[in-house]
Amino acid sequence: MKSLVLGLLLALAAVFPHLAGQAAALIPAAAVWAAGQPALVAFTAGAIARPWLARHVPFRGGGR
Repeated sequence: MKSLVLGLLLALAAVFPHLAGQAAALIPAAAVWAAGQPALVAFTAGAIARPWLARHVPFRGGGR
């Protein structure tokens, strides 16, 4: 989960290079925050992944 947070911060730094210094300062803080909030991080990751999974993974069984 920490790698997801770090990846998001690095992606933001790539999109907004003028914020790279601030992003570099936030990476350790984000890692500490993510380590202390496992339920919230898991919920957020699930909320982000669920639509992607619905589009890209063929589920078997009932449904649409």
